[in-house]
Amino acid sequence: MKPTYLFLLIAASLLIGWQGTDVLKRFSIDREDARRALASAYKTGYLSPPNAADELLKAVPEGERAAVVQALGKFVRSAVNEPAFLDLILDDAPDEENDRGKWAHEIVADYDADIVRMKENLKNCAESPTPEDKKRCEDATREVIQSIEQMRDKLKSDSANHNRQVRDQILEIRTMRKEQRQELANAHRPKLIERLEGFVTMAKSVDFAAQLTPCRGGRKQCFVNPAYESKNADWKRCYRAGRAYTTAAIAYAEQWLVELKTGR
Repeated sequence: MKPTYLFLLIAASLLIGWQGTDVLKRFSIDREDARRALASAYKTGYLSPPNAADELLKAVPEGERAAVVQALGKFVRSAVNEPAFLDLILDDAPDEENDRGKWAHEIVADYDADIVRMKENLKNCAESPTPEDKKRCEDATREVIQSIEQMRDKLKSDSANHNRQVRDQILEIRTMRKEQRQELANAHRPKLIERLEGFVTMAKSVDFAAQLTPCRGGRKQCFVNPAYESKNADWKRCYRAGRAYTTAAIAYAEQWLVELKTGR
């Protein structure tokens, strides 16, 4: 199974892009988007974050990059430890607004209004020229009223049954989600450890001395070593970020691992 790298996906994908409010603003990244991207990384192991341009990353002075990664780490740790973080992972909550029920209620109201109008029309039958015409008018009007009442009553019955089914489904899903949330909470620390260890192992394998050459067509750079060219996107992001960012991220991840394993 391919390892997933929570810290890599955040620190090495943007590295300095998601540290705190100031840097988020600097790279025009919304904090809520960052939190949701973290949840996506946690859940799926793959992240497509808003990209911070390489030139912006490299514009940060070499001596400041470790401090920026430290600040980033604090943001990541804070985000993944928020109680609401697990709710972001379980983002498929059922919509409790019953659209069909609302629609049916509106149609029933229309039917009731039609019935009122038809009953008013029934009074007009008294103005018929002959008793026979009056009777025909009343019979026809009552037949229409009865038909509308039948349609209304059937819709109300069907809607009530549907609403009961929806409520039962919502309760079932809520119970399932409560169990899933508890399972996620129980697995939270082991999963963080697994992903941080995966990141450290991968990041330490990056060869920052690797040579690049123009790819075929000359539109981008490729690794001279074909083995490096076949590396995954996470490895290449670390390479592009450079030694300073990646070394600082490794150090932060290792310290975090110590705390996670010792319970500090």
